[in-house]
Amino acid sequence: MSTHSLDGPSFLDQRSHSRLGDIISEDSSEHELFCPLTGFNPFDITSNIHVEPINWVSLQQVYPSLSAHGGPTYIYPAQSYFALGTSRGSILIFNYKQFLQTTLIVPEIDLRSEVTQICTSFDGTHIAASYKSGDVAIWDLNRNIVDSDNSDQSQKVASILHITEHCSEKIVGIGFVGHRHTAIVVGDFSGKVLYHSGFRNHLWQMSYNSKPVMHFSSSEAKLLDISVSPPLSDSKLSDLHLIGILSNRTFGLISTSGQLMTHYLEKVVTYQGEEGHISWNSKTSGVAYGIDCSLTILRLSSDRMGQTLTVVQRMTWRCPESIKRVEWVLNDLLGILTVSNEFLIVSPIDEFKIINNIDLLPFDPLPPVNKHFSCMNKQLFLLTNYSLRIGKFVSWSDIILHYVQRVDYMKALEAIGFFVSTQTALASLLGLQEDVTIRKQQLEKPFKNVSLASIRFLLNSDRPKENSDNELFKLFNLIIMVDIILLDGEYQSDSLAEEIIELLSQSQKKFFFDALSNQIFKGRVRSLPPVLLTEVLTYYAEVKDKDTIERLVLVLNPQFLNIDLAVRLSKKFEMHETLLYVWNTALDDYITPFIDLLYKITGQDANCLLFRDASLSSGEQIYDYLCFILTGRQYPKSQLIEPIGKANEIKLRINYILFSGTLINWPLESHHKLHTCMKSSEEPAFPYMNALLAYNPRNFLSVLNEILEDPFLDDENTTPDEFALNKPTFAMKVNRQYIIDILTDILRESCINLHQVLIAIFIMRNISKYPQYVKLSNKTLNDLITLVCDCDDASLLGEAQRSLESLFAVHKPSISKRFISLLQERGFDRALFVVYRQSNQYSKMLDLRVHSPQLKSYPLSLYEVLDVCIRATNHDSIERSLTVSVIRENLEMIAHEETKLVVNLIESLHEDLHAGVLEFKSETTQRLYLQELFKADHGLRVSNKEMKYLYVKLMCKSGFFEELHQWLCSLDLNTIEVEKLLCILKEHEDLEGVITVQKRLGNFSKAIDEVIIFTNETFVNCSPITKAGIQNYIDLAIEICAESDRKEQVECWVKLLVFLIVSYGGDNELMKEVCSTSLQVVFHKLALLPPSKNQKGEEQHLGGVLTAALEKQELILMKVKDMRPVLNDIFISYQLDENLRNKILKIINDSSLDLVSKYHGELDSGWSIQKSECEICGKVAWGMGLDSDAFTLWKKARENQQTKDVNEQEEAYALVVFKCHHGFHVKCMENLGQKKGVFSCLICE
Repeated sequence: MSTHSLDGPSFLDQRSHSRLGDIISEDSSEHELFCPLTGFNPFDITSNIHVEPINWVSLQQVYPSLSAHGGPTYIYPAQSYFALGTSRGSILIFNYKQFLQTTLIVPEIDLRSEVTQICTSFDGTHIAASYKSGDVAIWDLNRNIVDSDNSDQSQKVASILHITEHCSEKIVGIGFVGHRHTAIVVGDFSGKVLYHSGFRNHLWQMSYNSKPVMHFSSSEAKLLDISVSPPLSDSKLSDLHLIGILSNRTFGLISTSGQLMTHYLEKVVTYQGEEGHISWNSKTSGVAYGIDCSLTILRLSSDRMGQTLTVVQRMTWRCPESIKRVEWVLNDLLGILTVSNEFLIVSPIDEFKIINNIDLLPFDPLPPVNKHFSCMNKQLFLLTNYSLRIGKFVSWSDIILHYVQRVDYMKALEAIGFFVSTQTALASLLGLQEDVTIRKQQLEKPFKNVSLASIRFLLNSDRPKENSDNELFKLFNLIIMVDIILLDGEYQSDSLAEEIIELLSQSQKKFFFDALSNQIFKGRVRSLPPVLLTEVLTYYAEVKDKDTIERLVLVLNPQFLNIDLAVRLSKKFEMHETLLYVWNTALDDYITPFIDLLYKITGQDANCLLFRDASLSSGEQIYDYLCFILTGRQYPKSQLIEPIGKANEIKLRINYILFSGTLINWPLESHHKLHTCMKSSEEPAFPYMNALLAYNPRNFLSVLNEILEDPFLDDENTTPDEFALNKPTFAMKVNRQYIIDILTDILRESCINLHQVLIAIFIMRNISKYPQYVKLSNKTLNDLITLVCDCDDASLLGEAQRSLESLFAVHKPSISKRFISLLQERGFDRALFVVYRQSNQYSKMLDLRVHSPQLKSYPLSLYEVLDVCIRATNHDSIERSLTVSVIRENLEMIAHEETKLVVNLIESLHEDLHAGVLEFKSETTQRLYLQELFKADHGLRVSNKEMKYLYVKLMCKSGFFEELHQWLCSLDLNTIEVEKLLCILKEHEDLEGVITVQKRLGNFSKAIDEVIIFTNETFVNCSPITKAGIQNYIDLAIEICAESDRKEQVECWVKLLVFLIVSYGGDNELMKEVCSTSLQVVFHKLALLPPSKNQKGEEQHLGGVLTAALEKQELILMKVKDMRPVLNDIFISYQLDENLRNKILKIINDSSLDLVSKYHGELDSGWSIQKSECEICGKVAWGMGLDSDAFTLWKKARENQQTKDVNEQEEAYALVVFKCHHGFHVKCMENLGQKKGVFSCLICE
């Protein structure tokens, strides 16, 4: 039987590809190895070169103006002014030129307490402040101006409202509500949060009323901060007038618009401190709060009606240190003041990356820093011991200028690249535009100037050539990378690159072009201007770098390509794939290259336009080119031709030529025929398909196989003739049926057997793939089958069988003995398997599956085939009989695969088949089969004794003793010869198995004998054994004795004792050590066992068993000196056990005495009574109102508890109280029929 391989790939499964396409796909999947713009942080760089990220300015003229008002205690910055709270209660407003503008006072009480917080209304016309005394005041900056004779020309403004509800309390937060000027929310450390609303009374004087918002009454809950939301970017949110309230347990958002409503509440980490801070971000409608080391940010939104608040995003971060204050520096940058006086700037959108940390400690700030520090409009404000400091972040131009001044152009370019590419808020912090497009325009000119300056500097430097070339390449790489980002990968005609080339010599251009090509191949540059592209291609042509030219032409936009140059270079360097691509894309001509390649493969080189002087191998490209175009892909890039209408039109034009039944005119509108043969009379039908088939039939059929997968051919209802009515000129619509019909005609006309077989294989494979699209007559299909079966080419046998197998899946052939014989002769086992199944020859199908090497990897496993055969032959007795015969003959091979399933299946078929396991050659397969058989329930019904003996033998050999012993416990011993079973177990030294059988027979005494014999033989035969092994045998014997029935128990213990004592007196030290331990165990077991009866019916204890043992002949013959040590050990062990038992008993008695005393004490105290009245009669039975004589009688009764006589007076007051605390008079209980001593609660029961 032939065993040709089916493992190799079929020629039909090969996919068209191109060399350049593979290279380009590798380029696009390449990971970037070096990108200097990644992870750039200007703050890190500036700190490395000792440039501070913040420029600090000291306002020296502010503090002298404070001398009459005390020191500064709080700072509140605004756009044009800043307010300073003082320790004597005044608030001073300065402009940024350090001139004092206004002094705010509370004149009616001459408030001298220090200012703790300041806030302003939405329009800045009103200011509110809180004081250490708990007072709160509001000022109107346009009213209540007090006449002043101040020398500093500043005006004084008196408060319009003084709130005293929080006096003597520490204020934790204040804030104006919405767009109101006299409505504020104040929270104090006592836990009160009040809403104060100002109004004018009937005397037109300012007054206010207050209503509570929240109150933390628990002593454990501490109010840490409150903050009122400013006007937010979401106008609906602004209408809610939200208040953020932070305690050491919770954080909540409450609306004060209309009725008070809690919109959001969450628990926070339990915090025992007194500091927490809330900060609102008006631009992004978010709120952040910090408590201990935990920072949380919530992004908020509301519904259309502005009635429901939604948290759209929640972010958390753990700060390295405890948080003292939280401030929004920008929309997406958050500033965090820590306990160590460091101000961290973090970016929440970058996973809380720390952009910079600013140490405030060197400036000697006033403590506590969180009250003397603020942030506004990208500026930091800090009150120090010496002056007010304002810090501004350095700008992007400052950083670039610093590098340029140090002649570090690489760093300057890196910084520009980072500024252009970064999407974080850091760009805005440095003074750049947030919009990336505007930012690129902002940086375009500085980048150009720095780039040109850096190149000029490097070209004029006196560095060694090797170092200079290296730096030049790196510089070009960096410049191009940044330039690409600025230009979005599209170079313009006036690009920087053209100016750079003008500065370079011919040798220096190499570095620039290499750097440019590097960025192009990584996909960053998509187009170059025509002049630059021409110069690049010309340079690489001069250095004869063919590979780079090919890749550049394919990667860059062909719109700017110099077509003459590209065609000339492609022909010069024989870049055939590139030439096809240029012709297709630049001239939008896909037909001419196809015709040229047809000329090439038909030997008409003189007619070629593109490949006249090309080598003959270029003709092979016609197959890949044809496949790419007819599947809508651009050759050789594998990208889809777009738009799809264009791709379809190209397919139609190619089809017009390829599938034409006669010669076409070429050029299409001329009268010249496109020949494929030297003589017109030799032209076949469908000349162009025949030409492609003749040149390389395998490649052409592989192309057709791939083309047929195109959905463009799906329309089975549109025939070529029908489409002709609407088709473009020189176009043809084909479908799969049309292509198969053409190939069928070619097959009939062909006289080359190889071509016929290959076409037949192609048709048979594709009929099974597209049965709904392709139909052939049964005669045609049978002819194809015959043709394939008659194939003598050994290299095609595997292909032939694949095609037969595919066809038989959708077509049932005419089956005859000759046909089956032919399949057998050719070795087409897989096809024959399908034929057997279709013709219901299940026994042959199973036999073939068992023996054929080709079917080892068949999708259906041997078990599945067996299952199919058994099910299919249920009603066919003849075929069932033949199938059973095959199973019987090949049971071992069948059982080798999926043994468990096979055993169950065969049991359902015929249980006598199991006997075949006795003939297996492999003991492993036998054991696995029998294991599965005896594991299942039907294994209990197996009557074949030899199978059971074989199972025991194999399990012993393989060491599966535990599983064997479990089976022995369930085995019906009446179905086997026990002696033979015991012989097998003894032969394989399975002592536990022997004991199991003896115990099931009730022969406990024999079981002890087996242990003794086995142990003795082990030492006689000098078998290797360990102490643990011997101990295991003795433990088995002890277990047997303990389990034996009452009649044999004494005999078993006596035999074991005699054996142990005799062995102890022997010469083997190992045995003596084991026996010493075992004797102690034995006597301990005997001491715990109840007395047993001997044969005379007399009860025997430990002494009786020992006496019986000492009367045995083996011990009588022992010398006294040999027995003395063992007896001495026995008695010592016994005494130790007895002493130990006495000690334990004493401990228990002592403990129980305490428990009993406690129990009696509890009884004496009794249960408490729930009511003072008797539950039955309602009279007072206990407590207030009870006759005092009752207590005297109860006391006497307690003292005389042993006296049972009770007089009539005592009986009247006698009570019974239950565990349920219900109480009754004893007399009342008896009257209702209950008896003394067995009382039960009448209510509960």
